[in-house]
Amino acid sequence: MTADIPITAYKMNCAFCSARPLGLCGALGDGEGFRELRDARRGARLLDSGAPIYRQGDRHGDLYNLVSGWVCLHQDLEDGRRQILRFILPGELFGQEPAGMTSMSHASQALTNISLCVIPAERVTDLRARYPGFSDRFVWMLERDNHLTMDHLTSLGQRSALERVAHLMLELAVRSSRRYPLAPGDRFKMPLTQPLIADATGLTPIHVNRMLRRLREDHILDLRNGALTVLDPGRLEAMVGPSEDLVRLWTRYAIVEGLDHDEHY
Repeated sequence: MTADIPITAYKMNCAFCSARPLGLCGALGDGEGFRELRDARRGARLLDSGAPIYRQGDRHGDLYNLVSGWVCLHQDLEDGRRQILRFILPGELFGQEPAGMTSMSHASQALTNISLCVIPAERVTDLRARYPGFSDRFVWMLERDNHLTMDHLTSLGQRSALERVAHLMLELAVRSSRRYPLAPGDRFKMPLTQPLIADATGLTPIHVNRMLRRLREDHILDLRNGALTVLDPGRLEAMVGPSEDLVRLWTRYAIVEGLDHDEHY
């Protein structure tokens, strides 16, 4: 992590952490492994909206568990263009790179005021070797991210501009609420600007503006003032057509032991 990033450290009581059941930490229960992970943290951090967490090319070495707020991961080109790769929501892990990588292949930025835990990557590797359930959840989270990335790639390559924007809005609404199906009038905090949506969907901000206006005029959804209102969830879902498996990945941040395959979301 670069020294010039504005970071405020604070003490967090893991027993009251709302993100713990959603992600990696919850796999260790309350036993010795959890205490080891808690003590291994470099600490909890508060960052202001707009602050970088790490930059592309920074030295690799830490993993980040988002406790609250929104984060985006992006890859930058030399001419200043960027592609947003993922939006990170509470309970999700980020910052991991393949073994042998010495620098970050992408950058991360806080989209809102955020809190996160910083964990040395080598301690996660050690705990994975000694706690199989912890390792299983870590792998599941990586596989989940991989599947979501493949779906995003399909959007960029094959979906129309309207489908790309609608798909992103539905995904983030479901992921942030962890429930499906949605109901008419459901409203979600969504701190996305048109340039951010453009960088995520491969469109221009002007094109994004047109697609959002069309979705609003067709009474499907309305994004304004940092909030998304779903006006007609049936038409939105029909436009996106998410598979049952994809919805499960949107609604489940971690392995839920004993979840029946046919259980409702």
